[in-house]
Amino acid sequence: MRRLIFAIMLLAATVSSAPPSTTTLAASIRLPLSPAFQVLAPHPLVGSWEETTTDGVVPMVFGADGAVTMQFPDTTLSSHGTSFVSGGAGTWEPVGTQGATYTVVRLVSHANGINLGTITIQGYLVLSADGSTFRDDGQLTVVTTRNAKGVITSVTGLSATTPPSIATRVVAAPAASTAPSFEAHGANLPQRD
Repeated sequence: MRRLIFAIMLLAATVSSAPPSTTTLAASIRLPLSPAFQVLAPHPLVGSWEETTTDGVVPMVFGADGAVTMQFPDTTLSSHGTSFVSGGAGTWEPVGTQGATYTVVRLVSHANGINLGTITIQGYLVLSADGSTFRDDGQLTVVTTRNAKGVITSVTGLSATTPPSIATRVVAAPAASTAPSFEAHGANLPQRD
């Protein structure tokens, strides 16, 4: 029996040591995406954004894989005193060609490190026709607060008087014609071993 197991292991090692083709390797490490996420790459929301809200500027990234990250202000005053609130991480899905719905979760802790729970934000936004800005009027936004045990303590929508938030796409600055080339700096860059 031991010889049979050894022979199978030897065969498996021989087969797996053969150089895989690029297609085989890529297919073997590709994670399956749900059908909703397979269409996101061409969606105009994919990319980095800077949203102006009543709480200040919120940088965010909408990924082609359906992931979204948002970085809100880190501290807030609550009934517990000063609390620390993480950025938001979650998912988004397209709604038509110019809209999207998203859900992000933020962690909340007291200044002394005690976990206070989470804040889940579900929102809806609409992109401009040229895809350079989007608007979230807050009318469909739902904010769910959970305590440290995961029990829902409040569910609220934004007020009808809350001003809409506007986001602008973050783009790389064009290279200036007078800027030195990367090659010119190559000799000054530290070399890695």
